[in-house]
Amino acid sequence: MKQSEVFYKFPYWLQLVCLFLVMVGCLLVSANIAALFAALLFGMDSLNQALPLLFVQAVSVTGGFLLPSLWFAHMQKAGIPDYPAAKKGFSLKLLGGAVSAYLLLCPFISALQEWNAGWHFPERWLTLEEYFRNKSLQAELLSQKMLLTDSWGTFLCAIAVVAIGAGVCEEFFFRGCLQNIFRGWFKNVHAAVWVCAALFSLFHGDFFGFLPRLFLGALLGYLYVWSGSLWVPVIVHTLNNTVLATAFFLHHNGYIAFSPENLEHAPHWSIVLISIVLCAGVCRLMTKNAGDTPQSPSSRS
Repeated sequence: MKQSEVFYKFPYWLQLVCLFLVMVGCLLVSANIAALFAALLFGMDSLNQALPLLFVQAVSVTGGFLLPSLWFAHMQKAGIPDYPAAKKGFSLKLLGGAVSAYLLLCPFISALQEWNAGWHFPERWLTLEEYFRNKSLQAELLSQKMLLTDSWGTFLCAIAVVAIGAGVCEEFFFRGCLQNIFRGWFKNVHAAVWVCAALFSLFHGDFFGFLPRLFLGALLGYLYVWSGSLWVPVIVHTLNNTVLATAFFLHHNGYIAFSPENLEHAPHWSIVLISIVLCAGVCRLMTKNAGDTPQSPSSRS
């Protein structure tokens, strides 16, 4: 008997461990291979340049997240043929609601960003705070090296990698695999969405940006549940990354005066409150008109 014919019957914790081990192994191998090829193709000192960094990022995210997700979906095929619900379509009306919910949530996300960035640790833990702030700064500098370019060609490569590539690969892994594991394990869709959203935010390694990514991850998780299709959160995730990357590029090259860094400054509380109410209303409408939810592992016979 093939392992793929019985894998879906494994306990959820064991499936999670297997997925995690495969992901870590693939990520390490793909990142090191990418770095080696980048050094050979662009030179030993190239990893401070945009194109080599984008090359490493593309290979790493594909090898570390998409390939393990496809492996996991293949191993689940005997139990649920389309485990991540990647073959299911969606209506344009539902997609419009998803994009509207995301846009309406942006003021609230900005408010969370400003509040989260101002967190301070107790005095006895200042060393830990300094460590996390340095990690956040390193992640920001890395993003700037990939996005702040004068070349339209490099910018389009950045969109392909940072927006489209990350949107597809991360959603396959976090929503398509992890959220389904937790949904079957906890037998509670809300717990699955929020636990997966927390892991999604922690993965980015930015403690002072944890809350905005947590709520964005939760929105993506619920969009996956309401739509029944993995491609709805993929599109919204890609849209979010595309908007930010484009704004950074246009501001850096003087095409727009508005700086994306201003997104960290929260709008007036009344605007935030109105955005939350409107977003909740759109989400409510989406739940009433939602398609079939992804095939839940908890519904196995």
